[in-house]
Amino acid sequence: MIYIIDANSVLKTWRRDFLFATMVGLLVLLLIAPQDINAGEVTGTTAVLNWTATGDDGDQGTASVYDIRYLPEPISSSNWDEAIQVANESAPRSSGSSESFTVTGLLPNTEYYFGIQVIDDAGNRSGLSNILSLETSATDLANLTVTDIEVITNEVENLEISWTIPGGSGNLPDSYDLRYSTEVITPANWDDATEVTGEPTPGTPGAVQSVTLTDLTQATVYYFALRVADDQQVWSDLSNLIFVETAFEFGAGTDDELPDQFELSQNYPNPFNPVTTIQYTVANREHVSVAVYNILGQVTRRLVDEVQDPGDYSVIWDGNDQYGRPVATGVYLYRLISDTYNQSRKMVLMK
Repeated sequence: MIYIIDANSVLKTWRRDFLFATMVGLLVLLLIAPQDINAGEVTGTTAVLNWTATGDDGDQGTASVYDIRYLPEPISSSNWDEAIQVANESAPRSSGSSESFTVTGLLPNTEYYFGIQVIDDAGNRSGLSNILSLETSATDLANLTVTDIEVITNEVENLEISWTIPGGSGNLPDSYDLRYSTEVITPANWDDATEVTGEPTPGTPGAVQSVTLTDLTQATVYYFALRVADDQQVWSDLSNLIFVETAFEFGAGTDDELPDQFELSQNYPNPFNPVTTIQYTVANREHVSVAVYNILGQVTRRLVDEVQDPGDYSVIWDGNDQYGRPVATGVYLYRLISDTYNQSRKMVLMK
């Protein structure tokens, strides 16, 4: 079979394809990316980018879309596809207009590289803009660290913790993370502590906020600490650490519920003024706590808190609270708690 090639037809086809490719190339060349990207305000987690709009026909018209990307390493056409694309880029303005966009979600004290491509309504892309490098600042969250959490109410099934709302100088709190544990809380074991639910939304710095916990175990020592996040969810250091022994129901614990080997005797004298002696027996080597409580079940004075060997013991209460202040006339409860024993008795202070 013999094929006859029409040279004129081939030439026309080649010219058509060449002209099409050339036109497409020219269209792309007419899409010019900004070459004046510069940095505005930079914080620990945000950076403002400024540039001049270039249009979709050289320095004329209006482009359709910006594609803004960044990396924590030099960015180029070879790694453009791997770069992080920002969300919600603003729509381009007409050529020559001033443009600005704030990139969020950055890491503090980190160097970043930014670039932009311009896209027209046919999906054609420009080349790369100039590459801007900048370093985010080291975020200072010192003014978001709470230093005054405290217990303001300690009742049976009702423990209220309060603190002063931190913040200022443009750095405002966004959320709280209050946690508690029966162990001392540190940054190393923070994730193991129990997170409180239902913390309030931070208000105006300087005001006082609080949260009430109702699911704690009675007569148990708990440690509390608080962290605060800013609007970029960067978290502060731990607050001051507090501990408290939760109150218990007055009169709980009776002789027939306790092992016979332990014994908590009635204090003598009773009623008393100004001092009284509390005697008790320890049957096994255990951690022993002897404390005095008011009628609300709140700790007034802790007299013993240590591991003791089997034997008979006595301790004197002088009618003063944990801070050495004299307490008022009234009915008080004293309680012996060990690993296996729990008993309480009443006594009366009269002045």
